[in-house]
Amino acid sequence: MSFDSRQRYIVLACLAYVCLALAWIFLSDQWLAAIMDLTDVVWLSSAKGVFFVLVSGLGFYFVLQGVPAAGEEKAGYFSLSHILAGQRLPGWLAYTLALILIVTVQIIYGRIMGVFDHAPLLVLFMLPVILSALLGGLGPGLTATFAAAGATAYNMQPAGYFAIGNVFNVFHWCLLIVNGLTVSLIGEAMHSARRQEVGRRRQLEETSLELGASEAQFRRLFQDAPVAMALVDRAGGIPAQNARFESLFGYSRAELNSLADWWPRAYPDPAYREQVKADWGVALRRPANNAVNAQGREYRVTCKDGSERLVRIYSISLLDGVLFTFLDITESHRAEQRLRLWTESFERAQVGLVISDARNNTVSAVNPAFAQQRGYGCAEMTGLPVARLFPLERQDDIRHLLQTLTEKPHVVFETEHVRKDGSRFPVLID
Repeated sequence: MSFDSRQRYIVLACLAYVCLALAWIFLSDQWLAAIMDLTDVVWLSSAKGVFFVLVSGLGFYFVLQGVPAAGEEKAGYFSLSHILAGQRLPGWLAYTLALILIVTVQIIYGRIMGVFDHAPLLVLFMLPVILSALLGGLGPGLTATFAAAGATAYNMQPAGYFAIGNVFNVFHWCLLIVNGLTVSLIGEAMHSARRQEVGRRRQLEETSLELGASEAQFRRLFQDAPVAMALVDRAGGIPAQNARFESLFGYSRAELNSLADWWPRAYPDPAYREQVKADWGVALRRPANNAVNAQGREYRVTCKDGSERLVRIYSISLLDGVLFTFLDITESHRAEQRLRLWTESFERAQVGLVISDARNNTVSAVNPAFAQQRGYGCAEMTGLPVARLFPLERQDDIRHLLQTLTEKPHVVFETEHVRKDGSRFPVLID
């Protein structure tokens, strides 16, 4: 309930109370003065005033239960069940109130029964039954019903003997009990429905809080993710991009409201842009049950500073859009190119090259020139002990070489190597 509707509700409740109170005071006093003598009028006026204060106080208690705190949001409408059945009285209070209401009505009846020629006035006892059922539910309603049945049986002729003298009165007496049972069941049903409604509302509130917490956690993960991400809706808008996206490409959130802003900036080449558009269009049309493009594709993306990054783009289809992730592979691609260049140079070099493992003094890799000079294949020499390359009398050269390498990063000396067929040839080790 908004602040204005809350204030309006309180004002209307107070105005209704004032109107009902004034009507009760003026009309009831005039009615009593017309049918009773002055002494009875004075006593009944005091009794009805006390009765009205009790009933109106309870009514105000339950009416104001419907007023939420100023900052609390609730539905902007109220019904009788929301007001009267919204809060069940404590058990002891509900049962006590039921008995007090019956006793009060019985006292009032005792004062006015002469005016109505000792008629039982069963309808008079329905008010406490209805209030007890609405405020307390089934138990207090039944208590008030049976108490009213006892009081009315006591009041019927012959009065004072809890006996009913004619069939007509028995019928009305039974009807009072049936009505009381019905009202009690209706009151309990209202309280039960209210409890279920409160339970559902509490469950919805808890679910809403959980969803809010999950959404906040997702937004934090989205913003703080080490991988660039952007959310694109089905219409081509870009409602969100994370911090890594901006740091990688340089484009701020204000610069990229939609794909129409993204295409010319990221893909200035028109032909390449159309190719990427076609690929992205497939991702945007992919249904949510075909969620992930697991392999991704590599694209060249132009950054705000004019540099070009090579990124692998993955897409995850959602109900209302597609989540794109951008994995920057620029440096790894450059490293792969350098490694490929060094590998090709190693393989094609006409000078014999060998890489050995210093931990166990074995050959890790050789190029074709090195292997051919010694009569081996490249695969044969992998794992071969380095000592097999030197004659027996030149094994000290190996120890000298290793000793020198621990002191100097670069060593050049002459020695001999042994071919696979046992022949020797001089070598210069650099």
